[in-house]
Amino acid sequence: MRDARRHGVSGIATAALVGVLAAAVSLPAVAQSPAVGDPIRIGASLALTGDAAPDSKLVRDGYDFWAETVNAGGGIVVDGVARPIELVIRDDGSDRDQAARLVENLIAEEDVDFLLAPWGSGNTNAVAPIAERYQKLMVAPLAASDEIWEQGYRYLFGVLPIGSTNMRPLVPMVQDLGLTRVGVVTTDDLFPLLAAEGVSQQAKDAGLEVVVDEIYPPGTIDVGSLITRIQEAAPEALAAPVDVADALVLLRQMKERDYLPPILAFSGATLVPDFLSNAGADAEGLFGITYWSPALPYADALFGSAADYAAAFEARFGYAPTHDNVAASISGYALQRGIETAGSLDTTAVRDGMLSLDETTVFGQMAFDERGVNTGVTTYVVQIQDGTPVIVSPADAAAAAPLWPIPGWSER
Repeated sequence: MRDARRHGVSGIATAALVGVLAAAVSLPAVAQSPAVGDPIRIGASLALTGDAAPDSKLVRDGYDFWAETVNAGGGIVVDGVARPIELVIRDDGSDRDQAARLVENLIAEEDVDFLLAPWGSGNTNAVAPIAERYQKLMVAPLAASDEIWEQGYRYLFGVLPIGSTNMRPLVPMVQDLGLTRVGVVTTDDLFPLLAAEGVSQQAKDAGLEVVVDEIYPPGTIDVGSLITRIQEAAPEALAAPVDVADALVLLRQMKERDYLPPILAFSGATLVPDFLSNAGADAEGLFGITYWSPALPYADALFGSAADYAAAFEARFGYAPTHDNVAASISGYALQRGIETAGSLDTTAVRDGMLSLDETTVFGQMAFDERGVNTGVTTYVVQIQDGTPVIVSPADAAAAAPLWPIPGWSER
């Protein structure tokens, strides 16, 4: 028999070693954390300065919140490797031509893996051809213009329904209130025009009388003559799908003329923090359109419930999120789910993964058609009541009944 001591191993040590090995064999395997790989670089051109900066800030914060949430959980696991998110965001100064140049540079020079789109339909329309030419997948949070989705883009996805449907939910609410006279005014820009055309046609199809239907240049500083024509037409409900700056001008000059229609709806501008802070008490009673509320029963694996998202977002950024913020976060999440479904960063595989999605998120249902349009999102009418936006239509989702007519200026 061989002498274990000649090899420096005692009989006791040998027995101990055998025991340890036996115990190791009997223990369950401990799950290994995935290896950490290089970041997934996601580029975006945003208006961090200039006229579109207030709206773009909502998008930037939404993107950041998504990336921070993903990274706090270890990143996106791709083929067994955890990949953190790296956002590469450049300032286009609210210049669409500059946005197109920046997106091309992000692809050709900065070598990003994917793109997130700028704020708004017009800006997205300016950069989408660049992404398409380079076959670089891009997800848009707030590009709802019908025109964009009629171009046959293969590499563009959007989380909103098409723009012509944006203000249509206002019509059944107006009908339920027994009103018959509707007015529509908007600015000559891509999304506002489509939203205006959509609600105007919906009103006509419903048998309502459209007593004023006007288009004026964006950025107009004197809308006095427009207000006079609105006042003379006397609509019972006025739909004004315009951006924040134009909404503030219209509201302030209505106040100067001591005029308010019984119902005044500003599409999404009503809910933007910059609008609400500038309008102050003058926002009370205004109607708007939203795709999201923290009170809705939506949830997903990343953010938890809609209420969870709202609480965590406000703790991080110091203001309550709007649907613009959530749409931006869900744009990132849609891309994330496409990557996870594909198990790859290959553009075609991720595109196919996104097209296969049909699941609930904190933003509602997410299911993309062949155009890349999210067909699962529901649209709601909100009203500012006691300083807070609440859903007032449709009735099955309403937190309160619509209050009308809006209190006149002398009653505030």
